[in-house]
Amino acid sequence: MFFDARPNPDAGLPYLVYILENRFLAAEYLRSILSQNARLQLVLKDLSFINVKQHADRNQCVLLVDYLALGKSPKRTLHMLKAAFPCSECVLMGDGPSIQKARPLIGHECFDVVSYIDLPYKLVTVIESAANCPRLASTSSSIFTDADHFSECHGAPHMTKREREIIELVQHRLSNKEIANRLNIAEVTVKFHLSNIFDKVKVARRRELFSMPIDE
Repeated sequence: MFFDARPNPDAGLPYLVYILENRFLAAEYLRSILSQNARLQLVLKDLSFINVKQHADRNQCVLLVDYLALGKSPKRTLHMLKAAFPCSECVLMGDGPSIQKARPLIGHECFDVVSYIDLPYKLVTVIESAANCPRLASTSSSIFTDADHFSECHGAPHMTKREREIIELVQHRLSNKEIANRLNIAEVTVKFHLSNIFDKVKVARRRELFSMPIDE
């Protein structure tokens, strides 16, 4: 759902910000803070209904999410969000203990973390910095280049059902061990399938599979 907050057309190009907040009052509070910048185009999404199996949202955007909403496996949830929003930077927010747990994720799984008490003073600045992050721009351009590479150079190579399952989990940024546990197979079997996949699509690194279309 879109908030009733349209970017000022005289303020320059808008920044798309997805507020992944299921609580209405919390979402309204965040909206009131971010509305200070007329360039921010705010969209509310329910984190629990984001389906990474659907077509990825390739809009260049910033994701705002509460650390506590990431569940028991924050890193894995962030990887799934990256698969759903491949051209995004993530900004986390949380209380004191959450901030300490989230700090190791900065620069890798997320752009920055803002404490609840600092939201009114720092959130807009952090969101603006994330929207202008060079890494975001390079990810946006490279992801389309990778897609063109697969569609134009490699076509759509046929994959077995197991290979498609493994590619999907790789695109969710799971490790070989995590994939093996998820599919109830040996880790060496995962490596065997990945080797076959690499041969079929003529790539050498698993990151090159992140934007690969998966045939049905």
